[in-house]
This record gives sequence, C-alpha cells and structure tokens, in this order.
Amino acid sequence: MSNIKPSLVITSTSNQRIKDIVKLRQRSHRDQKGCLLVEGYREVKRALDNNYKPNTIITCPELFMGEHEGKLIERSVAAGAEYISCSVPVFMKISARDRPDGLILIGPQIRNTLDTINLPENALVVVAESIEKPGNLGTILRSADAAGASAVFVCDKCTDVQNPNVVRASIGTLFSVPVVDCSSGLSSPSFFKYLSIYTLSDIRNVILNVEINPIMIIISIVITLVFIALSFIRYEKKELV
Repeated sequence: MSNIKPSLVITSTSNQRIKDIVKLRQRSHRDQKGCLLVEGYREVKRALDNNYKPNTIITCPELFMGEHEGKLIERSVAAGAEYISCSVPVFMKISARDRPDGLILIGPQIRNTLDTINLPENALVVVAESIEKPGNLGTILRSADAAGASAVFVCDKCTDVQNPNVVRASIGTLFSVPVVDCSSGLSSPSFFKYLSIYTLSDIRNVILNVEINPIMIIISIVITLVFIALSFIRYEKKELV
C-alpha cells in the first residue's frame, strides 16, 4: 500500500465527478475532453513505464489483487496525477470490467502523426486497415510490439484508437508502439514508396519474380497464426512487478 493520502475520497455514485468519468466511455466525450481511459494493473504499469503522464489516478484498495499497486499510485502522483480513492460501488460504476482490479488512469489522448515519429532505417511498420473491433486493433498492437515493430499505421480507421478496449486488448502496448492515425489515402503503395517503405509483397516479388502461389499464401497464413499465438504466450509469461 502507498503512504500517500488521496486528495479526494468519493463514496457516492451520484457524485458529479463520477458522472463525468462515466461519460468518458463515449467517444464523443473522450474527444471533447481529449481524455484517454487506462484501466487495469498491467495497462497502468506499462503506461507509466513508457513515460505516460496521467492527469488522474482513481483507486479502490478493496479491489486490489496484488501488493504493488501502491508503487503505481506513487509513480502516478510523482508524474503529476491527482489521486482519487473511491468505494467499491463507485469504482464498479466507472469501471468497464466485470472484475476490476481497482486502478484507473485518466490522461491525455495519444496522438502521433507522420511528422512526430522518427522511423529508423529499414523499419518494420505494421499497417492496419479497416479494423472494426477495438479488441482486434489491440491484438495487432500486441503482435507488433512482440515483433519489435517501429510503428503501427491505422489507415481508413473504423475504430477509435483511444477506445479503452484497445488499451485493454493491447495490454498497454499502445504506449510502447507508436500508433499513427492515417486516412485511407496514406495506405496507398505510392505513399509507402514516397517514404521508402516496402511491403512484404514488394520484397517477395523482387526476390522470386513469380506470380503468387496459393500454397505460399496458405503457408504465410499458418506462419502468421503461429506467430500471433507465440506473442500471446510471451506476454502471459511476463512477470508483473
């Protein structure tokens, strides 16, 4: 447990501050306030590990599942966050999870552009197009992080990168892998050539100089599925400190 005392303790579910936080589940309110919700021990830890600066940390000690939550509270406060503690009914109202673990961060949205990221030479970049479900985008971020990708370009987006379910499904890798919101036009081959970025199909055509083989497509799909499965196993085995 942390020795830091909360600046505010909320025990009523009708508190206006709580009502305002609940509204942040809606994209329109998140965008209006420029806020991002980060819920869960692993997600909060990864955000802080990557120098994310939260505005607020909300806790419910009765729901803690470990012994290290106090360290995350101290780190959040040191980063400038307001510390709010609340009762179980209040936390259950603002939580988006069936079994919350008593930690939520509220902070600024992550907005990267092509002008703000620096790609290394021969960078591995993942391009995600028309991803409808936030959980699927989060899974892509996990795989990109496991592969050491330098960035993820979200093109022709159908989902909100700032959605709390993206943070949850990515297990916080949204904070370790730069994500760039792009329009559909930025995903065109000519755009990538402009950046000197080549797709796997470009490289394959140069090396093999043959037409696409259906068997090779099947093998590629199998390899991709195995890679994703291994990335899941890797993250599940990581110890949380």
